[in-house]
Amino acid sequence: MKNFLKRANRGLILGAIVLVGFVAFVIADTTAFKKNKPQIETAVTDYLDALSECAVTSQSREEFQKKADRLLADYWCTGNNGSNSDYYFFNITNYRDELETAAKEIYSEKGKNEKITKWNAKPSNFSITKAGTGYAKVAFTCNITAEFIGDPYLITPCEIWRISDFLYRESDSDEKVLSQFSLEIDYELNMKQTDGTWKVYSAESWGWCEPTITVLDETAEGGNE
Repeated sequence: MKNFLKRANRGLILGAIVLVGFVAFVIADTTAFKKNKPQIETAVTDYLDALSECAVTSQSREEFQKKADRLLADYWCTGNNGSNSDYYFFNITNYRDELETAAKEIYSEKGKNEKITKWNAKPSNFSITKAGTGYAKVAFTCNITAEFIGDPYLITPCEIWRISDFLYRESDSDEKVLSQFSLEIDYELNMKQTDGTWKVYSAESWGWCEPTITVLDETAEGGNE
């Protein structure tokens, strides 16, 4: 009986030590994540700023490709947090494919009179939650405005569609009319900490409001050189 009690006591002590260690790890991990939240939000805003480099139509496909490659290298990565919740999200491969598809048409004969002349994104209402060690889920609302001619591709943090696709109708835009597109949309980015830097590994959008189109100049000239 004494031996049994000794073994039982050792088991309880070891169990208590493991529990205390686990609780300490959870507290430390949670505290570290809270300190990372400002860095994560900054990483998202930096990503949106970098998007404007690609979103405004470049003079050549080669110039666009360099910007797209830099965007993917600096702000995207591969990975997941071991769950299946990312199935419907865009990953780096999907996003690269979207960029390549857009480039083919932007710099084709058909697309020479279509372009984005200005692009801006204003994020708000950030919600940052932990999604595993070294992983985060970032939800935010984003107001995207762009000045454009024709029916160009609009690059966003997730989808890359023609302006008319966001409106769910055939394009009726005049290629010489400078207009402004405005859209408020919610995004969710799954992010991974890589070598101390937070990068996007998947993205999803939902619940956007009806976009608005405003004519700015009916005599604008389109064209990509």
